[in-house]
Amino acid sequence: MLRFVILLSLIGSLYALSCPCWQWTEKELKTYCPDTSQCSVGLTLDSCGCCQECLMAEGKGCGGPWFTSGKCGAGLKCQTDNGNLVSEDDYPGTLENGICVKEYDIELD
Repeated sequence: MLRFVILLSLIGSLYALSCPCWQWTEKELKTYCPDTSQCSVGLTLDSCGCCQECLMAEGKGCGGPWFTSGKCGAGLKCQTDNGNLVSEDDYPGTLENGICVKEYDIELD
């Protein structure tokens, strides 16, 4: 039984998010957070909630575990190669990568 519990805890840690920025000072945040002055679509918080980052425009990459490839701007959805939508309601550690597409261009099966 103990082996099973250990196995479950190890599997869970595979999808965990590590956020070193939670311990950063204000100076470190300014040093390590990306420059957002050229963001044309808008801003959102990164996966850790520490830094502002650019929202992705149409045709740009999105999704990925913990949205590490980015989130789409207003009026856009993140669609994978196989046509699935990347949803914020899904477990973030297992999200697929996709491309930002206009909501009305999404093909439904």
